[in-house]
Amino acid sequence: IGAEVSITSEALADSLTGKVAAVATSADPATRTFQVEALADNSAGIFRPGMFVRVAAVKSRLRGVIAVPTDAMVILDGKPNVFVVQGGVAHKRGVTVGADLDGHVVITSGLAPGDSLVTLGQSYLDDGFAVSVVQTGEATK
Repeated sequence: IGAEVSITSEALADSLTGKVAAVATSADPATRTFQVEALADNSAGIFRPGMFVRVAAVKSRLRGVIAVPTDAMVILDGKPNVFVVQGGVAHKRGVTVGADLDGHVVITSGLAPGDSLVTLGQSYLDDGFAVSVVQTGEATK
């Protein structure tokens, strides 16, 4: 309760922000979802009754974290690892995983800002293998 929500519609360019006012105490047994009520100031009449809208709630804001594509990790001996490149050589690094960000994962230890992370072909690597670094369009985003 009190969390900020963003309300948008594909039919409109406008959006509103609001706050969660109530959360059901139990899930709907058929859908396993919780009903949530959010309040927003719609005095300008942006949204009308019967419109379909999308409501997104921000659970928490992460700042100063390292997030990597989930696919960049390899599980070795039951533990998450990544490969970083230093001087044309791949080095295996054990990492500690934090929050799952829907396709990315927060790394809480094992990587530092600026490390060159292998994101393609890492499942074929072993510690100490020579590699050629190729920049992809994804790396520039």
